[in-house]
Amino acid sequence: MLNIIKENKLRILFVFLIVGVLTISIYISNKAEIEALKAYQSEVKVAIELKEDSLQKEKELREKKEAEIREAKRIEEETLAKEKLAREQEALEKERLSQEKKKTEKENSTVNNTEKNPQSEIKSATYFGGHVIVNKKYGLPRNFATREDPHAASMLKKLISEMQSLNYVVASDYAGFRTYEHQNRLYTNYVKNHGQAAADISSAKPGHSEHQTGLTFDLRSLSGALLTTEPEITWVRENAHRYGFIVRYPEGKTHITGYKYEPWHLRYLGNDATQVYQSGKTLEEYFNIP
Repeated sequence: MLNIIKENKLRILFVFLIVGVLTISIYISNKAEIEALKAYQSEVKVAIELKEDSLQKEKELREKKEAEIREAKRIEEETLAKEKLAREQEALEKERLSQEKKKTEKENSTVNNTEKNPQSEIKSATYFGGHVIVNKKYGLPRNFATREDPHAASMLKKLISEMQSLNYVVASDYAGFRTYEHQNRLYTNYVKNHGQAAADISSAKPGHSEHQTGLTFDLRSLSGALLTTEPEITWVRENAHRYGFIVRYPEGKTHITGYKYEPWHLRYLGNDATQVYQSGKTLEEYFNIP
């Protein structure tokens, strides 16, 4: 009986031993597999990181190449735009030069025609209200007068004398009578230097200058320039009528007189000057000159 019990114990012990060995074997086997799996996972991770790094580098290279292509395209477009702009500017410059050439040729033609035949001969002067009228429409015969009107000149000198006594800066010298030929030279030079349009609002054509009447005078400053300073021109505008004069081309009346504002340009009207001045009208408006 004891032997049987011993044998059973040995069997049980053997079984436990075998189970232990198997358990250890399984553990060792599983551990090896786990280690192998970890090693594999590590290798996969490294491979993935390498692949991602490779993909990132490829992406960066691709983006760099695309940026280079865009920059090259931008430079090309910019170059083309500059070339187009240069062509357009060149075309505009050619057109401008062409227009200037045509304008110059036209002005030279006008000047040449004026020099050859300055003005068709005017047979007689035109009068309104007893006063000779000279403007762009109504002109004078070539030999209408030969000198300044003595009485008008005397009144102008009295006007200048009063201004000087009041300490206004005005010269005793002035511009008065001009011949037809003198006016022709002035107008021709003005066209040459400034063009037809500028000449026509600043200088009269020969035969159409009030200076040819002998009744018109230009006041000057001490430097010899035409009088344009304040308060001198205001005094002249407000007081010239007391000496029989009006400012012939007042400010804001270019559309009527055809000439720009000339505060220095005085026209003698005698006793009618005060009424014309007080009316605030130009000579054309006051006499209703067509």
